[in-house]
Amino acid sequence: MDHAPNVKAIDVRDMRVDALNRAYLPICEDFDWLFLQTEVDFNIYKDISSTVTGTTIAVTNNSYFCTLSAAFETSLAVLRASFTGHPITFTAALGSVQTTYTIRSWISTTEFFLTTAYAGTTGTISTWSIAIRRTYLPVDCARALGFIDREDGLGRMVILDRRREELFMSTQSTTAGTVYWMVDDDNEFDRAPDTGLILTDDTTGGTVEADSVLEYCYTFTAEGRESPPSVPMRITTSAAASHQITLASFEQNTDPDLGVALGYELSFYRRQISKGGVYNFGRWLLWNFRAANVIVPATTTDDGSPAPSLLASSALVFQNGRKWMRSKWVPGTAVILTATDSEHYTRRLRYLRRPRRLVADSDVPELPGETYHDLLVYGAAIDLGQQHGVSQDRIERWQRQYDALLKRMRLNHLAVPDAPSRREPMNMGGGGRMPYRAGVVSSDYSG
Repeated sequence: MDHAPNVKAIDVRDMRVDALNRAYLPICEDFDWLFLQTEVDFNIYKDISSTVTGTTIAVTNNSYFCTLSAAFETSLAVLRASFTGHPITFTAALGSVQTTYTIRSWISTTEFFLTTAYAGTTGTISTWSIAIRRTYLPVDCARALGFIDREDGLGRMVILDRRREELFMSTQSTTAGTVYWMVDDDNEFDRAPDTGLILTDDTTGGTVEADSVLEYCYTFTAEGRESPPSVPMRITTSAAASHQITLASFEQNTDPDLGVALGYELSFYRRQISKGGVYNFGRWLLWNFRAANVIVPATTTDDGSPAPSLLASSALVFQNGRKWMRSKWVPGTAVILTATDSEHYTRRLRYLRRPRRLVADSDVPELPGETYHDLLVYGAAIDLGQQHGVSQDRIERWQRQYDALLKRMRLNHLAVPDAPSRREPMNMGGGGRMPYRAGVVSSDYSG
């Protein structure tokens, strides 16, 4: 069970990292740790329609692509985060038997893709609406802990599970009003891309690192969710001066029957395992991105330029589905949109943040100081010890040390102790010492 950090057996090293993650990720998600809680704006958008925006949508038969005559939201990031995965209804669908579709992706503030090809005739839709009935939780959200209104003074919102809503709530999903409740909704999961990625080293050009071991994978992004990564494939470059890696046999983002773009975004990631015989086990970094409207060719080449960014936003986040929250009531629909933003209610969401997987040798667990890092060592040792037949006495010793550390962390980081206070009987008085008086309550709780 002795750990050699510089072990060159890649598969052995990966097995140990997997054991560390099996200890690390459940610890972080099983308890509402104070050090992993964060708060962000949570926008609940109002329905969007042609009646409010005064815009039309151009559609093409057997195409997934649609074009708005004018933008109702100037931020592409907001459209991608909050207006994908929602149903869009065409009241006059130009002869189509299907009038309701789902938005798959946005490529600009006026251009988007549907999840199924438009079945009607080519033309312009004058009457349409997007129903915003639910909202995604953040990508790194393990669990929603509380919603609070800091603008209108409504205080903490109630979070209901579906069964409680069925028992006690009879409101319709289209009823407009002030949002007081949030209801747990679907968890959406996506499959990973199929295996079959083929890598070829070409030494005729390029600036990819020589004498290195590299790994590649890719993901799909649609309806606001990034899929789990494909099975990573590994390649070793020679000592030649120039290298470029050709990737082939990955899934295409086109309809095989219609030959048109499906609206999926493809993200390609690269990871350096070693360089010059020295193993560094780096992070998965984004090196190529294909927009939803770009039909990806059968092959794509990594020539080393541009180099993958070291920014955290360019590192692969291992997603396995995203959760929706549904509001009760629905925000009012009769609104005039501003020139810069679609109308919405803003709440503050406090949630338990899911940390990133430990992948690179330089990754550090998001635990409160080095004091508790040994939790992962003991947890991984117990896991691997059970797999490799280590004596039960040793495993039990590790288990006792693990339990003791976890108990200390729970005592110190699951609750904030009350501030010290001096309490005295309510009837005390005289001698210059007066009892505590709260004063007159002036807040209005009539709402």
